[in-house]
Amino acid sequence: KATVSVLNCSHTQKGVDAAFVNRVLVPKTEAVVMSTTVLFKGYLNKLGEVNKQWKKRYFELVVPQKGGARLVYYRQPGESPSGSVNVENAFTQVSSDPLLPHGFEVVTPNRTYILTASSQEKMEQWIAELTKVSAVSMENELFGQLENVISDAETRKLEALNGSQSKDEHAADANDADS
Repeated sequence: KATVSVLNCSHTQKGVDAAFVNRVLVPKTEAVVMSTTVLFKGYLNKLGEVNKQWKKRYFELVVPQKGGARLVYYRQPGESPSGSVNVENAFTQVSSDPLLPHGFEVVTPNRTYILTASSQEKMEQWIAELTKVSAVSMENELFGQLENVISDAETRKLEALNGSQSKDEHAADANDADS
Protein backbone atom coordinates (compact mmCIF):
# COMPACT_ATOMS: atom_id res chain seq x y z
CA LYS A 1 0.00 0.00 0.00
CA ALA A 2 1.32 3.38 -0.97
CA THR A 3 0.26 6.94 -0.43
CA VAL A 4 -0.01 9.30 -3.37
CA SER A 5 -0.94 12.94 -3.71
CA VAL A 6 -2.68 14.05 -6.89
CA LEU A 7 -2.50 17.74 -7.67
CA ASN A 8 -4.37 20.00 -10.10
CA CYS A 9 -3.14 20.14 -13.66
CA SER A 10 -0.98 23.20 -14.32
CA HIS A 11 0.00 22.66 -17.94
CA THR A 12 -1.61 23.04 -21.33
CA GLN A 13 -1.97 19.84 -23.35
CA LYS A 14 -3.00 19.75 -27.04
CA GLY A 15 -4.18 23.37 -26.90
CA VAL A 16 -6.51 22.77 -23.95
CA ASP A 17 -6.47 25.61 -21.45
CA ALA A 18 -5.13 24.52 -18.04
CA ALA A 19 -7.92 26.49 -16.30
CA PHE A 20 -10.45 24.45 -18.30
CA VAL A 21 -8.72 21.23 -17.30
CA ASN A 22 -8.74 22.22 -13.62
CA ARG A 23 -12.32 23.53 -13.69
CA VAL A 24 -13.94 20.79 -15.80
CA LEU A 25 -11.78 17.69 -16.18
CA VAL A 26 -10.14 17.40 -12.77
CA PRO A 27 -13.39 17.74 -10.78
CA LYS A 28 -15.00 15.27 -13.20
CA THR A 29 -12.42 12.65 -12.29
CA GLU A 30 -12.59 13.62 -8.62
CA ALA A 31 -8.89 12.92 -8.56
CA VAL A 32 -7.83 15.95 -6.55
CA VAL A 33 -7.47 13.86 -3.43
CA MET A 34 -4.69 14.18 -0.92
CA SER A 35 -3.29 11.23 1.05
CA THR A 36 -4.93 8.53 -1.01
CA THR A 37 -4.11 4.88 -0.32
CA VAL A 38 -3.36 2.89 -3.45
CA LEU A 39 -4.62 -0.67 -2.94
CA PHE A 40 -3.73 -2.09 -6.36
CA LYS A 41 -2.28 -0.79 -9.62
CA GLY A 42 -1.28 -1.84 -13.09
CA TYR A 43 -2.06 -1.69 -16.79
CA LEU A 44 -5.41 -2.76 -18.22
CA ASN A 45 -7.06 -2.29 -21.60
CA LYS A 46 -10.30 -0.29 -21.48
CA LEU A 47 -13.00 -0.21 -24.12
CA GLY A 48 -14.07 3.37 -24.82
CA GLU A 49 -17.68 4.31 -24.13
CA VAL A 50 -18.17 6.58 -27.15
CA ASN A 51 -15.19 5.71 -29.34
CA LYS A 52 -15.43 1.91 -29.18
CA GLN A 53 -11.67 1.35 -29.34
CA TRP A 54 -9.39 -0.39 -26.88
CA LYS A 55 -6.96 1.86 -25.03
CA LYS A 56 -4.17 0.71 -22.75
CA ARG A 57 -4.43 2.64 -19.48
CA TYR A 58 -2.64 2.62 -16.17
CA PHE A 59 -5.14 1.98 -13.36
CA GLU A 60 -4.96 2.55 -9.62
CA LEU A 61 -7.54 1.26 -7.16
CA VAL A 62 -7.51 3.99 -4.51
CA VAL A 63 -9.27 4.77 -1.25
CA PRO A 64 -9.13 8.42 -0.14
CA GLN A 65 -8.85 9.20 3.58
CA LYS A 66 -12.55 10.03 3.63
CA GLY A 67 -13.47 6.68 2.02
CA GLY A 68 -15.21 6.01 -1.26
CA ALA A 69 -13.08 3.60 -3.31
CA ARG A 70 -12.29 4.72 -6.85
CA LEU A 71 -10.65 3.18 -9.87
CA VAL A 72 -8.55 6.00 -11.33
CA TYR A 73 -6.98 5.63 -14.76
CA TYR A 74 -4.20 7.45 -16.59
CA ARG A 75 -2.67 7.40 -20.05
CA GLN A 76 0.69 6.98 -18.32
CA PRO A 77 1.69 6.77 -14.64
CA GLY A 78 2.50 10.20 -13.23
CA GLU A 79 0.22 12.08 -15.64
CA SER A 80 -3.06 13.74 -14.75
CA PRO A 81 -5.91 11.23 -14.52
CA SER A 82 -7.94 10.55 -17.67
CA GLY A 83 -10.91 9.48 -15.57
CA SER A 84 -12.12 7.66 -12.52
CA VAL A 85 -14.86 5.23 -11.55
CA ASN A 86 -16.67 5.18 -8.23
CA VAL A 87 -16.47 1.47 -7.40
CA GLU A 88 -18.08 1.73 -3.99
CA ASN A 89 -21.47 0.59 -5.34
CA ALA A 90 -20.16 -1.41 -8.27
CA PHE A 91 -19.82 -5.11 -8.81
CA THR A 92 -17.21 -6.87 -10.88
CA GLN A 93 -17.68 -9.94 -13.03
CA VAL A 94 -15.79 -11.97 -15.61
CA SER A 95 -16.83 -10.99 -19.11
CA SER A 96 -19.10 -13.47 -20.84
CA ASP A 97 -17.64 -12.50 -24.24
CA PRO A 98 -15.51 -15.43 -25.48
CA LEU A 99 -13.56 -13.00 -27.68
CA LEU A 100 -12.21 -11.22 -24.58
CA PRO A 101 -9.52 -13.36 -22.98
CA HIS A 102 -8.89 -12.11 -19.46
CA GLY A 103 -11.84 -9.72 -19.83
CA PHE A 104 -13.95 -8.46 -16.96
CA GLU A 105 -16.60 -5.84 -16.33
CA VAL A 106 -16.98 -3.24 -13.62
CA VAL A 107 -20.71 -2.56 -13.43
CA THR A 108 -21.73 0.72 -11.80
CA PRO A 109 -25.20 2.26 -11.57
CA ASN A 110 -24.28 4.58 -14.47
CA ARG A 111 -22.10 2.51 -16.79
CA THR A 112 -20.45 -0.83 -17.42
CA TYR A 113 -16.67 -0.59 -17.89
CA ILE A 114 -15.20 -3.37 -20.04
CA LEU A 115 -11.57 -4.14 -19.21
CA THR A 116 -8.99 -6.77 -20.09
CA ALA A 117 -5.88 -7.81 -18.19
CA SER A 118 -2.65 -9.22 -19.59
CA SER A 119 -3.21 -12.64 -17.99
CA GLN A 120 -5.79 -14.77 -16.21
CA GLU A 121 -3.88 -14.27 -12.96
CA LYS A 122 -3.93 -10.45 -13.28
CA MET A 123 -7.63 -10.51 -14.13
CA GLU A 124 -8.37 -12.60 -11.03
CA GLN A 125 -6.28 -10.23 -8.87
CA TRP A 126 -8.14 -7.16 -10.17
CA ILE A 127 -11.53 -8.82 -9.65
CA ALA A 128 -10.57 -9.88 -6.11
CA GLU A 129 -9.38 -6.38 -5.15
CA LEU A 130 -12.39 -4.65 -6.69
CA THR A 131 -14.74 -7.09 -5.00
CA LYS A 132 -13.13 -6.40 -1.62
CA VAL A 133 -13.75 -2.65 -1.78
CA SER A 134 -17.26 -2.96 -3.13
CA ALA A 135 -18.09 -5.73 -0.65
CA VAL A 136 -16.96 -3.49 2.21
CA SER A 137 -19.21 -0.69 1.01
CA MET A 138 -22.12 -3.09 0.48
CA GLU A 139 -21.53 -4.53 3.95
CA ASN A 140 -21.58 -1.01 5.44
CA GLU A 141 -24.78 -0.22 3.55
CA LEU A 142 -26.41 -3.45 4.73
CA PHE A 143 -25.42 -2.74 8.34
CA GLY A 144 -26.89 0.74 8.00
CA GLN A 145 -30.13 -0.69 6.64
CA LEU A 146 -30.21 -3.28 9.41
CA GLU A 147 -29.70 -0.59 12.04
CA ASN A 148 -32.63 1.36 10.54
CA VAL A 149 -34.87 -1.72 10.60
CA ILE A 150 -33.95 -2.46 14.23
CA SER A 151 -34.46 1.17 15.23
CA ASP A 152 -37.87 1.26 13.49
CA ALA A 153 -38.89 -2.00 15.18
CA GLU A 154 -37.79 -0.71 18.59
CA THR A 155 -39.71 2.54 18.03
CA ARG A 156 -42.86 0.64 17.07
CA LYS A 157 -42.47 -1.62 20.11
CA LEU A 158 -42.11 1.39 22.42
CA GLU A 159 -45.09 3.09 20.81
CA ALA A 160 -47.14 -0.08 21.23
CA LEU A 161 -46.09 -0.36 24.89
CA ASN A 162 -46.89 3.29 25.51
CA GLY A 163 -50.23 2.83 23.74
CA SER A 164 -51.15 -0.18 25.90
CA GLN A 165 -50.05 1.68 29.05
CA SER A 166 -52.29 4.59 28.08
CA LYS A 167 -55.21 2.19 27.60
CA ASP A 168 -54.49 0.60 31.01
CA GLU A 169 -54.36 4.05 32.62
CA HIS A 170 -57.67 5.03 30.98
CA ALA A 171 -59.23 1.75 32.18
CA ALA A 172 -57.91 2.39 35.72
CA ASP A 173 -59.28 5.94 35.62
CA ALA A 174 -62.64 4.60 34.44
CA ASN A 175 -62.69 2.04 37.28
CA ASP A 176 -61.86 4.79 39.80
CA ALA A 177 -64.73 6.87 38.44
CA ASP A 178 -67.13 3.94 38.82
CA SER A 179 -66.21 3.42 42.48
